[in-house]
Amino acid sequence: MELCDILFYLFAGLALLTSVLVVALRNPVSSAMCMAVSFAMTAAVLFGLGAHFLGIIQILVYAGAIMVLFLFIIMLLNVKKEEKGRRGWLICCVASCVAAAFAGMVTSVTLNLPGGRDCPAACCPAKIQDKSEQNAYAGKLPKIDPEAYAAKHAEQFRKDSAVLKELKEGDFPDTTMLGQTLFGKYNYQFVLLGLILLVGTIGAVVLCRRPDRKD
Repeated sequence: MELCDILFYLFAGLALLTSVLVVALRNPVSSAMCMAVSFAMTAAVLFGLGAHFLGIIQILVYAGAIMVLFLFIIMLLNVKKEEKGRRGWLICCVASCVAAAFAGMVTSVTLNLPGGRDCPAACCPAKIQDKSEQNAYAGKLPKIDPEAYAAKHAEQFRKDSAVLKELKEGDFPDTTMLGQTLFGKYNYQFVLLGLILLVGTIGAVVLCRRPDRKD
């Protein structure tokens, strides 16, 4: 087994373990810390697979901003350790069935993705150095013609744009394409998501307000 495989399974196992502990632990602070570790391990898996941009976003957005928000909510609401209560067998069975169905769905989708049944080392940048191996792995990905894409979306960029030049040369600037997709094709959904987050923030403030004491 290659080092890339060992690190992949190590980080993936730690991510799964800490994710389970987030739900299993009854201390909210401990659950939040396990969630932060889970985010970090997920970022490590993404880095190992060569998805550096997604790994950085995972750390900055999830392990950074969202975790800080969770900790602020825990501190403001002064959440105590949850007392262990009795749960009926029906609730446990329903929860187990839902969890098993979700796990099966995620596993099925993952295995049916391009290269989903390959060994993790096959996706590791250190293992894809030979040109023939790169072409073989790229053959499993969806076919996209850079020139056709550039001609179709040429009006979105200036003629001297570096993005248009990279597209014509056969390169895909991932970050730029992501921004164009989010703020172009899915602009309304992106704005709606921002409004939902704003409503959630207002709701957290309302929950944290304490009634004024009357003299």
